[in-house]
Parts: sequence; C-alpha cells; structure tokens
Amino acid sequence: VDLFAQIEAGQIVAVMNDAIVRAELDVAGAELTQLAAVLTAERRRLEAEYSDRQMAELDDVRRFQMNEEEARVQYLDMVVEQESNTVELERLRIEMDRNENLVKQQIGQAEDFDDTRLRYEAMKKQIAQNVAAIAAAKEQLDQAALRSDEREGQDTQDAATEDFLSPVRSALD
Repeated sequence: VDLFAQIEAGQIVAVMNDAIVRAELDVAGAELTQLAAVLTAERRRLEAEYSDRQMAELDDVRRFQMNEEEARVQYLDMVVEQESNTVELERLRIEMDRNENLVKQQIGQAEDFDDTRLRYEAMKKQIAQNVAAIAAAKEQLDQAALRSDEREGQDTQDAATEDFLSPVRSALD
C-alpha cells in the first residue's frame, strides 16, 4: 500500500512477521517445562529425604522403646532377686533360731549357729543395699519411659517443605 492510498475492505495492508513472538513463546514454554521438571525432581528429592528422616525417627523411637524395656527387665530382675533374698533371709532366720535353741540345749554346735548368724546378717545387709539399687533402677525405668513417650509424641511432619519449594513455585508463577 502506498502512503495515502485508498484501500478497500478485506485488502491486506500489512503482513506481520510473528516469528519473534513465536520464538519468545517457545522459549517461555521451554522454560516452563524445565521449571516443571525441576519442581518434580525437587519433590522426589524431598520425598526421599522425608522418607529417610521418617526411618531415622522410627529407629529413634524403637531405640527409646528398647531402652525402656531393658530398664524394665533390669528393674524386674532386681525386684525378683530382692524377693528371693527376702525368702532366703527368712529361711536363715528360722535356721538361726533353731541352731540357737540347739546350742542353748547343748545339742547343737556353736559353730553352726555362728555360721548361720553371719549368713543371716550378710543377707540382711545385702537386702538393705538392694533397696537403694532398686529405687535407682525404678527411677531409670521411669526416665526411659518418659523419654520414649516424649519421642513418640513428637510431630514427624516436615513444615519446611514449603520453604524448599517456594523458589521453584515463584519461578513458575
């Protein structure tokens, strides 16, 4: 078309070259595809990291539970031993009383009475010492149970995932 020329309806007056605009759209589409791939890769990495962290936390919970059960077994062993010692102490007391009566009646040996009395006194001391050890074992059991309960109650959700993904999401926007 010449300058100031008369034109008719439907007549082509200009042809625009849209190659640059199409190229810019193609580049933007490629960048979008790349960002979507980065987002997918980041999501998979975070899921794997989260899974690893969950396994580690599960291992921690199991370790705390095992510690609690070991403390419980140790405590119960001590209690059972204490009960056994208490029964033994009573048996020794009866034997000591019997030997004392036999010595008084001049039927038994004084050595037997002394031996029984010494074993009785030793067992009595051991029982007294075990009371403190049992109290300490009970305290350890209570602490292990508390640690185990606290560990199980902790939230394992990863609130920081949004922080990791926000740069990629911003680029996509």
